Amino acid sequence: MKIYQTMKQKLFSGQQQIKAILILLFILVFVIKVSALELSISPYKLNFSVLGYQRMCKNISLSSDKNIIVTCQDRWTKNNFSKNIIDYKDSVEMLSINILYEKSFIIEKSKKTIEVCISGEKDGKYYGVLLCNSGNAGVGSWLDVEIKETEKERKEEIRLTGAAIGASQSSQHIIFLTIFTLILIFISVFMINKLRKLKKL
Repeated sequence: MKIYQTMKQKLFSGQQQIKAILILLFILVFVIKVSALELSISPYKLNFSVLGYQRMCKNISLSSDKNIIVTCQDRWTKNNFSKNIIDYKDSVEMLSINILYEKSFIIEKSKKTIEVCISGEKDGKYYGVLLCNSGNAGVGSWLDVEIKETEKERKEEIRLTGAAIGASQSSQHIIFLTIFTLILIFISVFMINKLRKLKKL
């Protein structure tokens, strides 16, 4: 009888643990869904063709479904154009160009338009990226700059969502929650197997 009661108590305790884990998983999924943020940018690429010592300005629009604070920064490469963010390590101070834009602002569940201005002193082509982030979401726009004697202008526009330049980008926050969820699932499977062994006894 005592053995039966002990097994019953262990079984009941195991069931309670599984219920607690399932509730925790449900809360975790709910938090991930609520914390999801949509951030978009347009256009995905800005082309500047600037006459020497003059300044050219273009608008870039960011929109969100929530009230958020956005911070932006620019990075540049001395090499040819690349779609790999890792290649953009240089600051604008290392180049013969100047860039002006609003680096921090608030989006209130709508659209925010900022002005990006470029000027230069030395002829040449320069490639950069303007990165804008808010919490676990990030987007960006490529910067294609040419300083020369003649003017040439092109326009492109595409909408971005999530954390990416032309594609979604996973944030460290979402990755952490995903790993945590997988750990909880592993624990649940372990507890279920343990209960099955107890039942066989």
